[in-house]
Amino acid sequence: MGRRNGADNGHGAGTVDARPRVNGVDSDRPTDAESSVQPVRRRWRPPPDAPRRLFTLPEAAAYLSLSPWSVRDLQWKGRLPRVALSRKLLFDRADLDRLIDATKERP
Repeated sequence: MGRRNGADNGHGAGTVDARPRVNGVDSDRPTDAESSVQPVRRRWRPPPDAPRRLFTLPEAAAYLSLSPWSVRDLQWKGRLPRVALSRKLLFDRADLDRLIDATKERP
């Protein structure tokens, strides 16, 4: 079957919207200047010089000089506890230091 120009394919006569459009936007809608402006919500971040006790997964991996997957594996195996404050994987610096001390080889 071939195409039938202008017949039931949405491109025929009478399918064009008669409302004026400016730059692809309906002109009867309020512009950005007319609409109510909501303040931008920014995520709170601690000061850069604040002491940190909890590390995220990438930070803990960098602290231990391991890959993030190795840190996950340590957590899954129960060798490294996680702090359950949120859905993020958070690790206590003291637990990371304890893991380092526990895996040191002594002569």
